[in-house]
Amino acid sequence: MKQNMFYKHVSSWIDSYYNADAFEWLRRFIDNSSQPGEVKDRLQREVNRKVASLTDMPFFGTHDGMQLLMDDHCHPQIFTTRYAAMNKMVQLRLKGYDARLLEGGSFFRIQLVQPAPINVLPLQVEGIRLSA
Repeated sequence: MKQNMFYKHVSSWIDSYYNADAFEWLRRFIDNSSQPGEVKDRLQREVNRKVASLTDMPFFGTHDGMQLLMDDHCHPQIFTTRYAAMNKMVQLRLKGYDARLLEGGSFFRIQLVQPAPINVLPLQVEGIRLSA
């Protein structure tokens, strides 16, 4: 009962914050709490999701041993059309993420292949080698 009350209370804090920089103290508060690990993990995932949405970054989480693109409720994001999934995948590729499309019957999911964005892409501009 107390765990559920703690979770709801902190979750409402997470929903009410709109400054990505202000979440660092909340992360420390969650880590230092005397709650079980599963409650802490759920709250940390919510913080990660909220920070990702505020900074316009995609949010990936682990599901069945794979890093998948997650939705606003920390569940794997499911696309019902191939077009929508490919559109999102192109957006991720432009941001530097190495992602691939997973097909599952009539729905699609996006898996992260590399654990972080690829920040060093070699560019050739008129014979000069630059890094992005």
